[in-house]
Amino acid sequence: MTATISPRSGAQDVQYDAFLSYSHAADGQLAPALQNAVQRFATPWYRLRSLHLFRDQTGLSASPGLWAAIEAALSDATWFVLFASPDAAASVWVEREVSWWLAHRDHRHLLIVVTDGTFEWGAGGDSPARARGSAVPDALAEALPEEPRWIDLRWARSADHVDARDPRFREAAADLAATLRGMPKDSLIGDDIRQHRHGRRLAIGTIVVLTVLALVVVGLVVVATREQATTQGERTVRAASSMIVEADAVRSRDPRTALQLGVAAHRLDPTPQTEAALVESLTTPFLAELAGHKAPISDIAWAPNGTHFDTADDAGRVIIHELVGQDSARPIGLPIELGAPAEHLAFTSDGTRLAVTAAGRAELVELSGERRISSARLPGPTDLLASTPSGDPIIVVDEQLLRWDRSGEMTTETLAGAGNVDRAALSSDGRLLATASRSSGVVLWDVNGPPHRLGVVTPTASEGTLPVFAPRQPRLLVGSEDGTVAQSDITNPRAPGLLTPPTRVVERTLLELKVSNDGRAQAAASIDGSISLTTSSETLQLRAHRTAPLALAFSPDGTRLLSGALDGALILWDTGPGRGPVLATLDPVSHKGALLTMAVPRTKNGPLATGDNDGVLLWDVPEPGRLARRPGRISVPGAVLALALGDDDRMLAVGTTTGRVSIWDLTAPGGPRQRREIAVPGLHVYDLEYFPDGRTLVAAGDDVGVQLIDVATGAITALPHPGKPHTVLVTPDARRLLVSDNLTNTFVLWDVTDRQRPRVAANIASGHDTATVEAMAFARTATGTLLVSAGREGKLVLSAFDDPDHARELGEIDTARRVQTRADSAALLALTISPDGRTLAAAGEEGPIGLWDIADPSQPRQIGAPLRELQGQVYGVGLLPDGLTLVAGGQDEHIAAWDLRPIAELRRTAIATACRRTGAPLAAAEWDRLAPELKYRDTCTS
Repeated sequence: MTATISPRSGAQDVQYDAFLSYSHAADGQLAPALQNAVQRFATPWYRLRSLHLFRDQTGLSASPGLWAAIEAALSDATWFVLFASPDAAASVWVEREVSWWLAHRDHRHLLIVVTDGTFEWGAGGDSPARARGSAVPDALAEALPEEPRWIDLRWARSADHVDARDPRFREAAADLAATLRGMPKDSLIGDDIRQHRHGRRLAIGTIVVLTVLALVVVGLVVVATREQATTQGERTVRAASSMIVEADAVRSRDPRTALQLGVAAHRLDPTPQTEAALVESLTTPFLAELAGHKAPISDIAWAPNGTHFDTADDAGRVIIHELVGQDSARPIGLPIELGAPAEHLAFTSDGTRLAVTAAGRAELVELSGERRISSARLPGPTDLLASTPSGDPIIVVDEQLLRWDRSGEMTTETLAGAGNVDRAALSSDGRLLATASRSSGVVLWDVNGPPHRLGVVTPTASEGTLPVFAPRQPRLLVGSEDGTVAQSDITNPRAPGLLTPPTRVVERTLLELKVSNDGRAQAAASIDGSISLTTSSETLQLRAHRTAPLALAFSPDGTRLLSGALDGALILWDTGPGRGPVLATLDPVSHKGALLTMAVPRTKNGPLATGDNDGVLLWDVPEPGRLARRPGRISVPGAVLALALGDDDRMLAVGTTTGRVSIWDLTAPGGPRQRREIAVPGLHVYDLEYFPDGRTLVAAGDDVGVQLIDVATGAITALPHPGKPHTVLVTPDARRLLVSDNLTNTFVLWDVTDRQRPRVAANIASGHDTATVEAMAFARTATGTLLVSAGREGKLVLSAFDDPDHARELGEIDTARRVQTRADSAALLALTISPDGRTLAAAGEEGPIGLWDIADPSQPRQIGAPLRELQGQVYGVGLLPDGLTLVAGGQDEHIAAWDLRPIAELRRTAIATACRRTGAPLAAAEWDRLAPELKYRDTCTS
């Protein structure tokens, strides 16, 4: 249970009268204006302010840990003032700040200023009173036992600017100032009037004094110039920090702006921390916004080979685009001008021709010469234009089915009883047609020959009903305007059966629905501008459009999605199985048994060792991402649970389920040779660790305890450890031993300077939620020694370990939310850190392997999507000494290796890649808002 800290309690002096929490996007102008008005209200002329309010733009100094700085400010504040708006309610940072205050401070010291949206307080039926409305953050909704104090400033949203002289604005400032200063409002307003009159009398005298001071200022210019360089550097770091905070806040809803902010921050302050933030923005699904259209996009069609695609708009313009690399495209030739709003596009099966419908006409265009080879008049607007496997376009207009052959002849057939068709879909094999109409519902037709009616999928349909066939599967998806999608089994199209009831895929009106050719991904566009992307492993909300997306199209291989919107914007998305840098891996190699543990070499050419139920295998890594198994196997009695390589990779220690530790010489002629076998108390040796000098080995386990083994003699010194030790680490200075104790959920730090007389130096909180710590690792970073631990609750804890007796938690990663696919089975079993302390990898029961950049341990940043090549539990992960190869293995009896060079390349080219995707640097207005003290720079060219 978290203790509540009363305001102004404890020995530490409170530095801030109030902490201001707000959304930069919604209240970037209102918050500083109100802050200034409150601080200056009834303040004598000779004082800067009567109140000290914290706002991130004024109170946040340069710090490698942004949340740590904000948390310190929260701790030092007496009051919490929330600028409530829908943008603030959606902000990750505002949610986090509100949650902290409610957990650590008195809710009666919470003030709310409503600037937009709805804010209500009341009870419904027998329910307790609660805050509700679009401006209420989730953390606040049910956390308050009584109605908080709040001020309504929603009128200021429609004002051109906030004038401090406006009576309504001064009234709001007086309300806040009176509460914060603990004074009656009437008395405070009287003081303000008196101070104003006194200030006028002093004005003339002040002018005289300022004239004299001006002469003094001239003399101070020389001193100020000398300090300018230092001040400029501090301003630059502060501005970069603000841009990173803003990028984190908008990344999920505006990835393009997040990229621009990341570029600007990294240009201003080129550190690993700003680089990591930029790389995180580069690993979102957003790839590029493409130019070319100004009118609403009506349709998008990919060529069968996936190398190019065509887009059409309501102005009658069709543009042919060619993919360039993985994240860009360019127009080919001149646009095709139709002279009327385009309706639908479809490539012929060979990709050489494009069929277009517009204003009652159909055109067939030969793409090689961009010439129209056939034209036909249609009886009305088209409901469907598709291409059959034979290559002939097929068109649906109301109750008519039109087939268009390559000679230009068009035949018309009747869909008797189809009604006034609103939308239609053709199956990938060209045999089935689905039509949707308000009069007949959703109907299936056999169009392999003369069309005839088969079965009714749903008896009713609205104008917005969307039938979509699942490629290569006997399924039909039916989307509805209310944002739901139902699936039907059409194995027998005469009697379709419901597979899944209507399931909500978007919150607002559904405008478009598409399924990738491989059936792996489904995309749904909403009128609110968002796109819901669903795959077998996750559901993502793609947000970058400023207006409603009207058209969607997957690339033939399903790795790209194009979306076109009402304002003509075209966005290219990454929908492949792995977002971010493409990490090459060969097919996982058979391990001849479940891989239970792994020891990573310490030197460049050392072997990788893996253990299973029958012994140990040795592997070489001839190049990044490739494994080569050495012949033979080290046989030991029992299953291998622990392995350790000495610093020179010559000696290998093996721990088993028989309570035996054996030591093997890997350089002996003829193959590995056993040098010693030691019997330890108990049976299960869960962990082994060499001291750097190679003379002492540590063995640990729940029933083994902690044993120091003299490698030369086999002598054992038992540590009197009272709990259940599970994993061990030798500290980098080799003077202490860190042991995870699963009985007390702590780390026990042993002083082993004298290895014959070890003693407990400290007991340290593990930071895990009463869960077994399965793995630990030290890393040397630019800021000191870092400890990372992984627990069965699915959490990674990162702690500063420069002072081992007082380890300090810096940050954590909840992999149950960010890596695993099921929150109820998220135990972490293995972790590894790259030699440079920059990259962290972890995996566990569900198999996906997550990668993080931990340049800033207080803000770990995930690198791309989790790696999913292995199935089942992963028991071992390792980053090799070159930092370019990741290896992992586990329950599925395979071992895999990934080439990590694309991550290094993405870091090296981060700015160039981001600028290519956005097409423009951060706008001057955004720069001035976040870095008002710095002159604007085009950060994509400078």
